[in-house]
Amino acid sequence: MQKGNSMMIAGAVIIALLIGGGAGYAIGNNMEDDDMYSSNATSMMEDGDAGTMTAAADLRVALNNALREHVNLAGVTLRNVYTEAPDTDAAVAALDANSVEVAGLVGSVYGDEAEEAFLGLWRDHITFFANYTVAARDGDEAGMMQAKEDLAGYGQAASAFFADANPNLPAEAVMPLLEEHRDMVLDVIDTIGAGDFDGAYTKLGAAADQVNKIADALADGIEKQYPDQF
Repeated sequence: MQKGNSMMIAGAVIIALLIGGGAGYAIGNNMEDDDMYSSNATSMMEDGDAGTMTAAADLRVALNNALREHVNLAGVTLRNVYTEAPDTDAAVAALDANSVEVAGLVGSVYGDEAEEAFLGLWRDHITFFANYTVAARDGDEAGMMQAKEDLAGYGQAASAFFADANPNLPAEAVMPLLEEHRDMVLDVIDTIGAGDFDGAYTKLGAAADQVNKIADALADGIEKQYPDQF
């Protein structure tokens, strides 16, 4: 703020100028303080928003990567089971490590008990796919039908799990995605059974793309449920 350079004419004028200048200085400083406070508050809000956006993006990417890896590892494992490859045990171990990772992402949002419960469901559904694969390899029609029934039961249980955990993930929205995933993986197994390994890889890629829809649906539901965290 500029101070006046007027000549001093009278004491009253001097006092008036001094008082006026002091008030102006105080007002100017207060305005600057207010601007600084407003700027800092805005910066803090922007930093908070950025942190929330980063957490949401991290969760979405982690879910997409883990579920896509699940499909790819499952494809290798089920092919090995069907062909009775010597590295089947190693494939199974890698697939189970991924299962622990997927369950850990669920647990990071809903806690340890939910993580343990989901891991049990997830491992079951992999077992059901393996059962179908063995039955298909052995020409066991009854075994294949039982595995399909078990997978249908998994779809209901998993849909109920997410519906109970998150009102933004109703069973009627989750179930179709899980059913689509199931059918695509079963198609991969059937294609392996037909000896068309090139076709099986192509279909496995499509199944890996589809599972990203599941990951995005879960991420969207979690972000809506916990907007302050994600």
